[in-house]
Amino acid sequence: MRCGVIVACMATTAGVAAAQAPDAARVLADMRQALGGDAALSAVQAFSVDGMETRTIADHTASAGVEFVCALPDRCVKIRRIAAPFGADTVETYGFNGDAQVRRRVSSVPYPPDPFAGETPDQKAERARRAALASRHEFARLATPMLGVPAVDPVDVALIGQETVDGKPMDVLRLHAADGYEARLYVDAASHLPAMISWMGLPEIVFTTSSIEAVQRGQVVRSSPQAPFPTGDPSAGVAKVERRVYYSDYRPQNGLNWPRRLKEVVDGRVVLDTSLNKLKINPKIDEKRFDPSR
Repeated sequence: MRCGVIVACMATTAGVAAAQAPDAARVLADMRQALGGDAALSAVQAFSVDGMETRTIADHTASAGVEFVCALPDRCVKIRRIAAPFGADTVETYGFNGDAQVRRRVSSVPYPPDPFAGETPDQKAERARRAALASRHEFARLATPMLGVPAVDPVDVALIGQETVDGKPMDVLRLHAADGYEARLYVDAASHLPAMISWMGLPEIVFTTSSIEAVQRGQVVRSSPQAPFPTGDPSAGVAKVERRVYYSDYRPQNGLNWPRRLKEVVDGRVVLDTSLNKLKINPKIDEKRFDPSR
């Protein structure tokens, strides 16, 4: 009789543990609640956010103003404004409109030689397609701590389990996209806020050339290359490494709870540190910003 009571208690305890064990749906639901709740998140049809970024490559640090603009689910661009010591600033825009790549640059400083100049039209189209996919993954890493796992980049979600990161228990979700891209999203088990996302990507790749430029009134009037510029894909044969983005400094605004700091880390080194300012929900957006033909 006593044995039967013990067995019954063990079964009851196992049932409670199973009911409390997290699954992907519960982790996602708790995360959305921590970010502002389903009603507030579902109301977001578009957003923009500006800030500053500091990029470090090979011990060289450069800062730029940044703006992210998204019309959900399939149009997003990032605009970088780089202050020039002379003349006009450089403004770079890249992102995607559906499956099309958006990429343009306005600057008084000319582009360096194109290492892909010898590609066929089909090769250029394939490279542009891959660039648009990469932009989708990048913007999803930005939007996840704002909106939960967004429709910007459709993925299958599965729960891997729990890990401890920096002394905190984390629920770990696997995000898998149709093109094979895979990331791990770490969600703080106590606050239910996204803490980090990791994925396998290329390391920072640096190749340089030199030139002598003549400048008059802020305009480059003559440029003389002093060394040949590399041609072909600089990432060919380069092994991928783990990359991470850490999310921090969550604060509420416009009914949403979102991070003001994003740090991208490779091999323990911060390669991109982004501070975000004001988030605008459902702003009026000029559709020309997403035009891939401009």
